[in-house]
Amino acid sequence: MSFPPHAPRPTGNTPVDKAMAGAREMAVEFSGRDIPFGCETETLAQFRRLNQETDRIRYGMLPALARMEATGVLLEEGGQRSIQAWVTHQWGTAPAEAKSLATLARALYKQQLPLVEEAFGKQTLSLGEACAIATSTEKATTEWAKVLETADEEFRAQRPSVEGFRARLEYGLIAYKQECPQASVRQLRDAAKWFMARLDPDKADRDYDETFKNRGAQFSPTFESGFLLRMWGPGADHELIQAALQAYTEPYGPENAAVPKHQRTYDAMMRIFETALGHRGCSSLSRQPLATLNITVPLKRFLGDGSAEPATTEDGVVLPDQMVARLPPTVGCAGS
Repeated sequence: MSFPPHAPRPTGNTPVDKAMAGAREMAVEFSGRDIPFGCETETLAQFRRLNQETDRIRYGMLPALARMEATGVLLEEGGQRSIQAWVTHQWGTAPAEAKSLATLARALYKQQLPLVEEAFGKQTLSLGEACAIATSTEKATTEWAKVLETADEEFRAQRPSVEGFRARLEYGLIAYKQECPQASVRQLRDAAKWFMARLDPDKADRDYDETFKNRGAQFSPTFESGFLLRMWGPGADHELIQAALQAYTEPYGPENAAVPKHQRTYDAMMRIFETALGHRGCSSLSRQPLATLNITVPLKRFLGDGSAEPATTEDGVVLPDQMVARLPPTVGCAGS
């Protein structure tokens, strides 16, 4: 296979280039060694430290990139209008990761996340975790700013400002990470949703209403004498559907080991439909619940205090008040 000719790229000769070349050679040489028996743990620890150092280098470049973006230099000299585009092109990262890095870069440049900077400096926070906190706080504060714009004076007087909202959310997430050092990036994002529900009690209901308006389902035949079923809607409704599917899915065992999960899910949906048709004319159903969804509703929330902790599933998914209110009366409520 032949490739079009390209002019050789210039090689940097600055002190930074030389230092990085030496560090790279040592790292590559270390990684290429045979791992002696019993040294696997220390080798993996060294790999982890190498990745941490790489992340610290990338983290250090972010504020400068944000400054060049703000002044227009990134476009003039780098050829890209945004940090996300430049990072995607120059670092070869996926667009989603580049977007998160760009959000973190702008927050660091504007000095909006002092606790994140402190935690990253102490190496208690990874680059991915810092990005998760930055993107969560930016999304939440942007939405909170819109809420304040349309609110009356009394509402704004009783609620935190945009920067106060950001500071509280950042503080909560850093405290959560300190309390749970092994928390993953996904768990941090879930924690952010929980804290946002505390800071903005109406958010869960607003999100549910907005997603519910765009709900839908498509049921259509295919050319292969089959059919296709697609559904989309609020995440809170997903919890109900998931609970029903788990109730009707045959447990994994030797007798169905060869049946893929997606086929067992299909079989569960057909059982749900068949059960619904079979009970369509019944005046009452069995007293024993066919599906179980464990929801914890704090007592203050149950009594109507919107500032109390939100209702959550056993997996920590925040549920809107309107969904909890319409659940059947046989559903248990664990007060706290």
